[in-house]
Amino acid sequence: MEDKSKDSALRQSEEAGTSNANGEIETFDTAQFIQTGEVGIFMCDMRSTPTDDAVTCNNRLLTPLTRQERPIIGEKQWLYLEKALKKKSVMAFVLCLEFPLILTDATHIDAMREDASNSGVDHIQEEASGRWKLYDRQTIFQHWVSCRRQLEQLLTLLFRWKAKRRGREIVVLSGGMRVGLDTLLQDRETQLSIRSLTAGPLTARVEPSFDDMPLEGTACPTFIASESQLDEQFTFSHSLITSKNYLLTHIGITRELVDQPGTSDEEVTALTRYLHNGREFTAALEVLFEKHQFAEAARMEELRSKHRRRQRGPEELRASLRAVFTELWKVLPDAHRRQVAYFQDEFVFDFLLGYLAPTLFEDDSDLDDDAERPPLEFAAFSTLCRDFIFNSCVLHLSLRMHQEDERKKITLQRADAQRQASERAAQRVQQQQEQAEEAAKLEKLRLEDPEAYARRMLAEQEQALREKRAKVEGAREQRKAEKMRDVEEELAIAKEQRKLDKLAESGDQHEYQHRRELLAVRARKLQERKRHREAEEARRREKKEKKKKEHAAQQ
Repeated sequence: MEDKSKDSALRQSEEAGTSNANGEIETFDTAQFIQTGEVGIFMCDMRSTPTDDAVTCNNRLLTPLTRQERPIIGEKQWLYLEKALKKKSVMAFVLCLEFPLILTDATHIDAMREDASNSGVDHIQEEASGRWKLYDRQTIFQHWVSCRRQLEQLLTLLFRWKAKRRGREIVVLSGGMRVGLDTLLQDRETQLSIRSLTAGPLTARVEPSFDDMPLEGTACPTFIASESQLDEQFTFSHSLITSKNYLLTHIGITRELVDQPGTSDEEVTALTRYLHNGREFTAALEVLFEKHQFAEAARMEELRSKHRRRQRGPEELRASLRAVFTELWKVLPDAHRRQVAYFQDEFVFDFLLGYLAPTLFEDDSDLDDDAERPPLEFAAFSTLCRDFIFNSCVLHLSLRMHQEDERKKITLQRADAQRQASERAAQRVQQQQEQAEEAAKLEKLRLEDPEAYARRMLAEQEQALREKRAKVEGAREQRKAEKMRDVEEELAIAKEQRKLDKLAESGDQHEYQHRRELLAVRARKLQERKRHREAEEARRREKKEKKKKEHAAQQ
């Protein structure tokens, strides 16, 4: 009776699997896929695999998984997982599992599997008879690592999905280990990584089970050609969280839209290739090195002649390099010249040389007689020239990006100003319409019911008078509060001044000077507030007198 009820419940679960019109929530058996915007959440069911299911991982495996390999999920659920990963709008994929993907190193897993096989316990029979512990985290056959062929296909599927489109991200959430785990999975083929987070207990006792297990190593052994050719493609590293914890994951997706056409990578690559491999440019460097006596200076150093080195000081070196880059500007093709900043400009020249070789033009007048500036060899000369031109390209790109940002900012400001002007105009039109409608209602009320019209006008006048009085009273209270604050500030300044007088007689002069400056600032601010308040009061009295005169003239 118990087995029949379970089969009936399973069939009801299969019949309940639905997919809404928007494709936001889909269920299959007890697995479920939820999509909200660009985030997809797949909740995997690791306990409903039929015993007679032929699992080939969508024909990715040459032979189906055997019953002894114990596939973690069935073929239908695998196809359902692939269907969820094929949704093009999903950029962040969350895979929820009962147990983590990786338990420990693959070599250690093989030893654990062998020990479990030699124990004489038939786990398949135990599961069928109901004696198997469903949530025993230490039972190797309940973990993904026990079925390495399916685990290999799952890791390959996840990493290839992430590598297929830039900006995609995967996070694996799990639990059931009675200890928190922060795992980093890495794929040598795609050079990508995936975070796997395992929540620990929240109220139960923490029981770390990794005392004798490696915390890093091979996640899953893969066989690229045959069962004898081992390839350690996937690796992992665990970080234990041995305190009680819970997991809160924030997923955010940001997009940056670039409207302006930018310099392509091909153009920058072409400039780099020209600087390093262009025969014309390399020949020009050799000629300029000889022409401006850099080669002679190097040979003089070999002869240990200090006289020539003293004559070639920083200013002479700067002038020689300036002449070199002037001629290099003429050597550059027009296509590359449009990609770099105009480095014949004195500011650009000094900026780039100061960035690339800050110690090249240091004055050697303070050096000892025996100390000598090292010569500028051809290798250093050519490297300096190439880096100089390449960084002038970077400077040019930065300037262009800044100009584009400024133009975009001005465009957005103008659009915002136009929008605000349109909103203000619409508000004015709406206010005029409301005033016209209110005036029409009042006129209609005056004609139909003069007494009600009079009462309404009297109520509006009384309301306006009350608001005016409340405003005047609020302003008066604010002025009184400001005066009280100034009085308190005057008392505080006087008290601080008395302390300063005592400190001046016997105390630290440095502290006295510091506190005296602070007190002077407080006194100056107080005087400024007083002058501002007096000016406001004078304007208010003048305005009041003017109103009295106008009222008297009208009478």
